[in-house]
Amino acid sequence: MGICKYCNQNAGWFMDEHASCAQTAKEAKQERVKKEQQRQIAVTGQQILDRHTDVVNKFLEIAERKVSVLDDYGDERMHLLGKEVEECIKKLATREGLPFLSIYFLRFDSQNAPPGYLPWKWVFLRLRQLFTEYHELQKNKVRTLNEITSLSGTEFESYVSRILQRCGWDVSGTPTTGDQGADLIASKENRKVAIQVKRYTSNVGNSAVQEVVGAVRFYGANEGCVITNSSFTASARSLAQKNNIRLIEGSNLDKLETL
Repeated sequence: MGICKYCNQNAGWFMDEHASCAQTAKEAKQERVKKEQQRQIAVTGQQILDRHTDVVNKFLEIAERKVSVLDDYGDERMHLLGKEVEECIKKLATREGLPFLSIYFLRFDSQNAPPGYLPWKWVFLRLRQLFTEYHELQKNKVRTLNEITSLSGTEFESYVSRILQRCGWDVSGTPTTGDQGADLIASKENRKVAIQVKRYTSNVGNSAVQEVVGAVRFYGANEGCVITNSSFTASARSLAQKNNIRLIEGSNLDKLETL
């Protein structure tokens, strides 16, 4: 009577394994091989990212800037992320000496993709994960005035909109061109505020106040506000007071929470 080499139980005459035990062992081996292949793919993919951290960091900054701009419905433009991921892949592939890497095999879970594409598929998915982590960090980040001053105009606008959303406001963006004097429209209960956001290195003058006065009428708002990381000229303050426009400057950005 033979003994099964897997379970040490009787296997039958002239037998050294049960068919079921052999199948289980075969499947376990295949799973180990698969996991090792996946590990190697991940290691190779991570090495690509590690060799070009400058490109990855630039991708995160660019994607954050583009995605965070609110559309007319008040939603982030997440549909733009895919294009930025693909652009980053192209930059990485060129750096790696693969300028003609086909994005087709990365977009779809194609069974026909050459083995050499598997690490790039991992990179493709990992970039999305990295952006999700980065995006959440930016959304919840509390910035100092110095950090705010280093933001671009679009980034500052996104920063303002996030604070307002956290405070219960429905916030929508206006067209990038032809915004009619407002960058954001914030609504809560019976209030509708046309907001001009100015990221300046110098003091904000009359023109910003004049623009938001027009925006209040154009968008049917009942309030207007100009927000800047800087400060306002005396003339702008006087004009705002005359037109009942609220001004929030860099040293008082905490007042955004009580808009």
